[in-house]
Amino acid sequence: MLEVKRRRRVGRIWASIFVLLVLAAIVTAIILLYNHNAPTGQTKTAVISKTPVKVAQPVSIYSNMLFMGNTFWGRYMNDWSMASPLKTAYPFSRLNEFHRDQYNAWITGLECPTKAGVTMTSAEMDALLQFNCSPDYLPEAAKWFTAFTLANNHTDNQGVDGFNETKANLEKNGIQYFGHYDPRELNDLCDVISMPVTVTNDDNSTSKGKLPIAMCGYHGVFRIPLP
Repeated sequence: MLEVKRRRRVGRIWASIFVLLVLAAIVTAIILLYNHNAPTGQTKTAVISKTPVKVAQPVSIYSNMLFMGNTFWGRYMNDWSMASPLKTAYPFSRLNEFHRDQYNAWITGLECPTKAGVTMTSAEMDALLQFNCSPDYLPEAAKWFTAFTLANNHTDNQGVDGFNETKANLEKNGIQYFGHYDPRELNDLCDVISMPVTVTNDDNSTSKGKLPIAMCGYHGVFRIPLP
């Protein structure tokens, strides 16, 4: 009986040893596998292609511009606009018929100052021939026109302050301008207009760009010189 118990105890010892050996083998295998996959500390240098990337180069530019006569939305045009559900969009509501998308720029004359707070009626403007166009229309005008010339016989109708306010209102709405109602104001007759252009590249692709162009506007040049 004692012999049987001794043999069983020895068997359990050997079984425990066997299990420990198996566990040790598994742990060793895991460590070896981890070390095999771990970074070696050596930096691999990426192979960079030395083939130069060709950048498209511009070969030509063009700008399709439409020059028009004077634009005006004061007096009775303002009355009709306010009676229309389109309001300030009314004067420009059919300009799309002239295919604005086919042009890089539209240039026109603004035949009125855009001074805020002027309350003259259409009849008063008729009687006095002094005009004003509400600046409320300028956001709509900016959708169509690139630049205005201010050289005409009505941009002075609200005085020097009204003329300066007109220029400030145009700038606020992103509309460029040039010219002056008085040809003696030599510093204000010409200005550089950033003209939208289409650029053609040597790979036949096209892109949009800007070209600085000097533009001048004169009015009242037939006058008796002052002494």
